[in-house]
Amino acid sequence: MHKISTFSPIFFFLSVFFLSCNPRNSQIESDQAVSVSAYCLSNPEHSYELYIPSGSRKCKKLPFLIILDPHGKGKSALELFIPAAEKYKFILAASNLIKNNLPDFVPRIQELREDITNKYPVNDQLVIAGFSGGARMAMNYAQFHQVEGVITCGALASPEQISAIGSTVYAISGMADFNFIESAQYLFRPDNAPENLRIEFTRDLHQWPDSLQLSRLVGYIFFENSFETQKCLDFKSLMNHFLKDEEKKSRDLLESGDYISAYLEINNLAYVDIFHNSPEFIKLYNSSNYANKLNEQLNMLKESIRFELQTRETYYKQLAVKDSIWWKHEINTLNDQIKKSKSPYSALAYQRIKAFLGIMCYSLTDNALQHHDLPTASRLLPVYAYLEPHNPDMFYFRALYSKTTGNNVNEIKYYLQKAIDAGFSDQEKIEALREGF
Repeated sequence: MHKISTFSPIFFFLSVFFLSCNPRNSQIESDQAVSVSAYCLSNPEHSYELYIPSGSRKCKKLPFLIILDPHGKGKSALELFIPAAEKYKFILAASNLIKNNLPDFVPRIQELREDITNKYPVNDQLVIAGFSGGARMAMNYAQFHQVEGVITCGALASPEQISAIGSTVYAISGMADFNFIESAQYLFRPDNAPENLRIEFTRDLHQWPDSLQLSRLVGYIFFENSFETQKCLDFKSLMNHFLKDEEKKSRDLLESGDYISAYLEINNLAYVDIFHNSPEFIKLYNSSNYANKLNEQLNMLKESIRFELQTRETYYKQLAVKDSIWWKHEINTLNDQIKKSKSPYSALAYQRIKAFLGIMCYSLTDNALQHHDLPTASRLLPVYAYLEPHNPDMFYFRALYSKTTGNNVNEIKYYLQKAIDAGFSDQEKIEALREGF
């Protein structure tokens, strides 16, 4: 008896382990939501976060959604998609390994897809989503692999690459994002826009959209495609609620005077065939008489982008020559213009210029430190700090600069801790800085 009790916990652990990895589970065993950390059996170094929505037993198998964060922050990225998973019954998987500058990201996405397919009750209907560099990786993968839809946030691609994707690409772009022009170009050159591209704008900076926005995009993909789960869910109720919410959003945008966003919203609804007979959609589409105001806003947006590109070019050249005193004045001027601009398009252009300078400071400082160009790093770091005083990468670079120049250990520790507190999480780089103290 004593012998059995000693080994029973081990037996229980092994039983749970092998059951959880049993290939091709035939159905959802629990009606409760399941959130776990897992890893690919073919590559134990590839860990990922997994979420199975509650109330899934009514469906034998579910579609799944792979999420790519540019920094490999799988948990925080996955949490943004949970409301969508619960509403439309998708299994979520967010990689902790796949991140910016990973050279073999395509086979790593494929091994993640195969691991999920082998372990969990999914069908072969995959949606892939990514932010920034993760969006670029998602689009690259979708060019050569079957997916039901792609969600891109904070980055887009050329018309040729988008057209090569065999499913709809839903792009959400922040109007204060330094990558905004990648999406905005298709508004000004509609003949150049791929037929499978849908665009929405927010007022955000370069960041993941919130859960509500992401849930809407998953909804569009769900209704545009023939998902197997449409047969086991209350499809009509889901569609009616979706249309009601989208109709309200469109009217709110029109009433607030945001005609560009309303135009994109109504256009995206029109692309989904099953909406065409809906009374809500018909009423909205037929009452949308705002062409003149839309053109006025498009012209203002175009002018703001032209000003932005000219200013970017000038500022980029000044990064190589101007000192921190000059830049402090310029950055204060930018901040004042963001607050005081009467036109929202001008204010957003100044925000994009400031964000562009931030990404340039990141790139140029990183390059300078890699090549031990300490004078350049020394000139850029104060500028970076003025621009983004709470940026974790800026604090990391200051710690790395301190170590490279042989400054005291306390200074290195101080900036490293500031970086970690601000969200810096690259453990390999953190440990490299800690070597020697």
